[in-house]
Amino acid sequence: MLETDTADASAEFRRLRPDHELWLAMRTAHSQLVEATGVVDELIARAPDGGTPSEENRVMAVAVGQQCAAFQDYVEARLSFAEFLLSRNSPAEPSPPPSWLARTASRYAVAALTIALLCPALFGVAYLLQARKQFRDLEAARDTMNTIVSQVRSQAAAPKAELVKPPAAQLPTPPRTAPAATQRKKPGAPSSYEFTLGPASRWARVGPVQVLVPKVDRERNRFDLFVRRGDLQYEKKQVRLHEAVWIDFGGGSAPVRVMADRILRYEVHGSLSSAPRPRGGVALTRQQPGD
Repeated sequence: MLETDTADASAEFRRLRPDHELWLAMRTAHSQLVEATGVVDELIARAPDGGTPSEENRVMAVAVGQQCAAFQDYVEARLSFAEFLLSRNSPAEPSPPPSWLARTASRYAVAALTIALLCPALFGVAYLLQARKQFRDLEAARDTMNTIVSQVRSQAAAPKAELVKPPAAQLPTPPRTAPAATQRKKPGAPSSYEFTLGPASRWARVGPVQVLVPKVDRERNRFDLFVRRGDLQYEKKQVRLHEAVWIDFGGGSAPVRVMADRILRYEVHGSLSSAPRPRGGVALTRQQPGD
């Protein structure tokens, strides 16, 4: 019985206060619009962490469609409430009911207004998604570039291996000192000796004399020759191979002939013999010891 009375009282209240019903409808539509707008804002905020771009666009399109419908319902509820207030405050003159054309035009106007307000939002959302995708790509490219720069700096800071320049090819230099001359007396020739001399600063004995070869020129096959016996010393520079050099020490002794037949590895190979000097033989220049 009490419930029936309460329902009747509510129906009577709505009949007497239609403005309250219109206000409640407008408030409900506004709440739905706010909720739909919050969903769209949340999707935009977490767009970078969502799924694939196609899935994001599909979910965003559904949310924006719900927002459009909520906005249209809110506009219609607000217009109905405003029309009621305007009719209540106007003089109580019977006004003809709105024609079908006017109602249709009003609905089309509301739809056009809704589209005009929400289309920029749709384009803005699409542009925002594209901009965020480009931002993520730029972030990835920047991270890659930073990695490359770090690697280059690490390689530049690492100690460089010193380049070892190969030694230039050098001709073997003759030794400053050489062992004593090797000599061998020719068989069947009692006054002939074979010798092997290298560049040295010491005298070497060959038979009855001392011989010194201070310089050997392998390229030109020439050498400098010094011969000494007692206080007498003779020298000749740039002696050629197979050139017979005669030395006459005097005192009734036979002249000494020195001849080189080859030069191997800065060593002069030749022979020294005692024999009469033929006419036209080359003699050494006599020098005093110490000159």
